[in-house]
Amino acid sequence: MSTGLFLTTVSMGFYLSSALLAAASADTGGAWVRDNLDDGRLELFYWMLAVFGVFNFAGFLWFASRHEYKREAPAAQRPRR
Repeated sequence: MSTGLFLTTVSMGFYLSSALLAAASADTGGAWVRDNLDDGRLELFYWMLAVFGVFNFAGFLWFASRHEYKREAPAAQRPRR
């Protein structure tokens, strides 16, 4: 079951990557990513990915800073096993 979940996650990442590449290509008129990589501006696409990564990390820090840990019950109140 874990292998299936892992492969599903990887495949969804591939689809998201393809959609992101198609959106960047459509938005820039194909100037960033071309069939001949020497003619394109692929570094701008990777800068865009880096900016997305920074926003993702900032979002993680924002949510992590608001996380509240559950308090552990005192030993007298814990259920016995």
